[in-house]
Amino acid sequence: MRIRALPDSTHLSSRTRTGMPKGQRRLSAASASLALLIVMGCSQAPQGDQFAGMTAGSDNAQNTQRRALRETSNAAPGRSGGATSCLLLVWDAAPSPDVQFDRANDAVEGGTISCGVGTSPSQLDLSLKRMNKAAAADDRAALAQMLAPELTFIDREGKRTSYTDGSRIEDDLDSIFAPDVLSVLAKADLSQVTVVPDQGAFLALGGIWLATGETGGVPQIRTINRQALVEAQGTPGE
Repeated sequence: MRIRALPDSTHLSSRTRTGMPKGQRRLSAASASLALLIVMGCSQAPQGDQFAGMTAGSDNAQNTQRRALRETSNAAPGRSGGATSCLLLVWDAAPSPDVQFDRANDAVEGGTISCGVGTSPSQLDLSLKRMNKAAAADDRAALAQMLAPELTFIDREGKRTSYTDGSRIEDDLDSIFAPDVLSVLAKADLSQVTVVPDQGAFLALGGIWLATGETGGVPQIRTINRQALVEAQGTPGE
């Protein structure tokens, strides 16, 4: 707020200058200053109170939600403190977590999805369903959108190729998403997932690895190992 200067006694009316004793004039000027300060304080206070109330209301709502999630998770039988903490982290990053589904499906082979992959079981389940649909339709372009920015591809002879350039991936989609890879992706679900803490999750004995780039993020395909898929499926690769 821009504060205006108080009037100087030399700018008072002639009546004030000539008809009021000096001591009374000084008292009147001081009273005017005090009145202006009181008015300014009163006009600003509601704005501060209103902002504080809005902030407090928002914080209270978030704290109430976090408290409810924590209590719900702690009430789940047989859950360790570490697994509970991982779920709380991924729930905190999600706009509307599916608490019941996540509690029921977090534990898989090797540990928990929330700790191993860094995302929720419901988010991983959604990603797998999208992969199912694209693989069943032989839609390699759609599957390419589900690849991590840095993809490692190992062919059936063990040759390793790292992709960091999207255009290079597009040129090799037929070999990356070969029929044996599509077969695994078309049928993948949470029951087939094995997690390795802090490394991600894999399908088909490590034939396909999934990971996220951030807590609560969407799982993406990070590694495709056709050599491992040949062993997992027990049939020659193409």
